[in-house]
Amino acid sequence: MTDEIILLGQIFKDNNVFYKINLLPDDFADPKTRALFKTMCFLSERSIEIDEVAVYKTNQSLNVAWLAEVRDSSPTAANYEFYERRIKDAANKRRLSHISRLISDELAAGKSANEVKEAVETELTNLATAARGWDVKNITDVLVKTMDVIEERFKLQGKLPGITTGFGNLNELLLGFRPRLLYIFGARPSRGKTALMLNMAIAASAGFRVGIINTESANQEMGMRILSSHSSINSQRLASGQIQQNDFARLSHSSGELSKRNVFFYDEPNASLSTVISKCREMRRKDKVDIVFIDYLQNINFTEKNTERENLGVISGRLKQTARQLEIPVVCLAQLRRDAEGGRPSMNDLLGSGKIEQDADVISLIWWQQTNKGDKDQAGNPLPPDYRHWLILDKNRDGMTGDCELHFAKDIVKFTEVENNT
Repeated sequence: MTDEIILLGQIFKDNNVFYKINLLPDDFADPKTRALFKTMCFLSERSIEIDEVAVYKTNQSLNVAWLAEVRDSSPTAANYEFYERRIKDAANKRRLSHISRLISDELAAGKSANEVKEAVETELTNLATAARGWDVKNITDVLVKTMDVIEERFKLQGKLPGITTGFGNLNELLLGFRPRLLYIFGARPSRGKTALMLNMAIAASAGFRVGIINTESANQEMGMRILSSHSSINSQRLASGQIQQNDFARLSHSSGELSKRNVFFYDEPNASLSTVISKCREMRRKDKVDIVFIDYLQNINFTEKNTERENLGVISGRLKQTARQLEIPVVCLAQLRRDAEGGRPSMNDLLGSGKIEQDADVISLIWWQQTNKGDKDQAGNPLPPDYRHWLILDKNRDGMTGDCELHFAKDIVKFTEVENNT
């Protein structure tokens, strides 16, 4: 059995393999396996399970007996990456061999050295961008696409062009979460980053498909916070089980409402950068998500560079690249440096800032300010701390910056907007 047949057999055995690999139909040398992979792509785009029956119904030129042989070609789907690498390597070798023949043919045709060089550079560029489908566009193509975007937004008649953040004032500044952009939301630990993310994700899920990648908290913890916020039941009481009998009706109602949403979770602790990117791609291709939220940047495992700052720069760069390739917004949480406590934060306070500031299209920071510090009651005892909370929009590549005042109900891990903020 060839590598191509074995990999396709692994897809039959486990459809998740299809969403994890990064191959194109042209990477398959055999016309039959290429036709089979194209059919698999067609089924995936329509959210149809990939099996022999669906493949044959879609493409009856593929022999049923041969499809059965492909299905049985591999006993396991565990080592799909090995075959993916071999197929991609063989495809690139074929492309390089084509370039070698091109040089010989061009020289034999009497072309000048510069003409041959230009032809080779074109082929090498095609090789480098084969997996991305990008090419250079002239201004006419760019302006036609731009006018299409402007016309689409005109037709919205004031409706939000992007995915809602859940906060009206933030939507006005950002125009919602928009495709191909990287959004960074930063704060000190225990300042509500995850709560804010979940509030925004659940708001977005009312009309869009949402992916959430947790590198720190387990899915059940996320579920507990979401239920607390949606049902307005104290999160500590939910966690400890100290709830009343009549709370179950509210919980059941919230659970039923939320179960109708298209929200997809992945919660591997300290997941590697390659895993995070792979899961973004899988959620986009398999679950058709419109936006991905990631908690959080500094907890993604990548250690190939010499310093933490360089590693974080690679991570932010890959997240930005992923947003552009998948054409969805990527919203990632981030921590501020420990010495950022106290005063009004800025994007310079991001842990590992520099490259992160460059890559992010939008940077927003949570700021807590105690308004009664040093105040005492009539008996001379310190008053419980009272806070005001702001979401500082410190960078907005395509629009305005500003502050949005929020109220944080910590007991139900929920942010709400404060009216008439400045």
